[in-house]
Amino acid sequence: MVAGDIPAAATAEDINIAVKAARRAFKCDEGKEWASASGAHRAKYLRAIAAKVTEKKDKFTKLEAIDCVKPLDEVAPSYSHIILYFPALSHRLHIP
Repeated sequence: MVAGDIPAAATAEDINIAVKAARRAFKCDEGKEWASASGAHRAKYLRAIAAKVTEKKDKFTKLEAIDCVKPLDEVAPSYSHIILYFPALSHRLHIP
C-alpha cells in the first residue's frame, strides 16, 4: 500500500503500522505539546488535515456512502461541513 491510499478493508498489518506510528508520535513529548496548545494552534493543524482530506474528497465521499448505505448525493453536501467543523470550533477555543 502506498501512503495516502485508502484500503477497502484494513489488514492486521495496516493496523499495526498505524498503531506504531501513533505510538512514535505520542512518544515525542507524551502529547504535552498538543494538550497545552491553544485553540488557534490546533486549528492550524486541523485546517491542514482538512485540506489534505478535501483533496481526496471524492474517495472519502464514496467510502462514506458505502459505510452509511446512503446515496452519494446525500453524503456529499454534508461532507464539507463536517470536515471543517473541528478546525472552526478549535479556533474559537482557548485551552491553556
